[in-house]
Amino acid sequence: MTRVGRFIATYPVARFVQINGVRLFNKKVSYFLSLAVIIVVVYFFYREFKSNLEVLHHYQFNIKLNYIIISFVITSIAFLLDAFILQICINKYVEKKNISFLTSVVILNTSNFFKYIPGIIWGYTAQILWFSKKGISKYEVLYANFICSISVIVVSIFLGIIPARHYLPIMGFKSEVILLVLLILDLLFIFCNSTLTNFLIMFINRFFNREIQILHTPKFLLISMQMIYLIQWNLIGLGGYFLAQGIGLDISFTHLYALLASMSLSWVIGYLSVITPGGLGVREGIMYLMLNQVTDVQTSLILPIATRFLYLLVELSLGCIGFILAVKLRLFSDPLE
Repeated sequence: MTRVGRFIATYPVARFVQINGVRLFNKKVSYFLSLAVIIVVVYFFYREFKSNLEVLHHYQFNIKLNYIIISFVITSIAFLLDAFILQICINKYVEKKNISFLTSVVILNTSNFFKYIPGIIWGYTAQILWFSKKGISKYEVLYANFICSISVIVVSIFLGIIPARHYLPIMGFKSEVILLVLLILDLLFIFCNSTLTNFLIMFINRFFNREIQILHTPKFLLISMQMIYLIQWNLIGLGGYFLAQGIGLDISFTHLYALLASMSLSWVIGYLSVITPGGLGVREGIMYLMLNQVTDVQTSLILPIATRFLYLLVELSLGCIGFILAVKLRLFSDPLE
């Protein structure tokens, strides 16, 4: 065989090795960066705890189990609203509105287990696989998640910036500019959503040989989603307040929206930091920096970690219930209708 022939024969293998080698390298880099961020945050909290050791030494946990249970219930209800919104969106894009609230709860809460793997695609991949059992295309699932993500991010930033203007004077004029820009982008998202999205879909269909269905999202649905996310975040903030009371932290009800601001903004930053699983470490760090401006050192150090444990407990409980229901009702193996 000639030199050219040998090259042609081995090219596909070489190409395969090269592509998979790059993917493996990127995967290792992602894990390394994720671990590095978590180590930095752990060290940061360790140093803060150490520097405030005397103050924390005199702090005594005054556990009130009834408040903790109330916090757990309120936060669970707030998390279930995600499944409700996703169900509405997906049923809007399919001809047969065959996705029940129970199915949405099972799939969403079971797929949430995968968000603690570095990167944000794994949960969506699981949703695509399981919703396909119900005859829902991957494009409809991805588009519904895209609409939901944009809506909750907008609401979260609004709820983070508005209270921050009051509690963090250092924000000053910057917060007003951010709010104005965000408001303009949100109005474009609501009133020009279908036009922009369908233009993008037509472009993909034409240049990438796809047959993605043109989708339409009513303005009323987008506004309703943001209102529901507003209710959801208020419930999450209330759950955080009851959690603080349940472990004896000194935070007054007047600081509820300061707490809510720290929770919502830290969630956004943690969500966008794809290198950390579930925003682990990033959310706690941002929440501490914001709470440290309006509460005592015990609250600002302990509450971010306590809320992480609360979220993990709620997600674990809902995920396990979802998995048990999925097995019992055969939701992941039903034939397409």
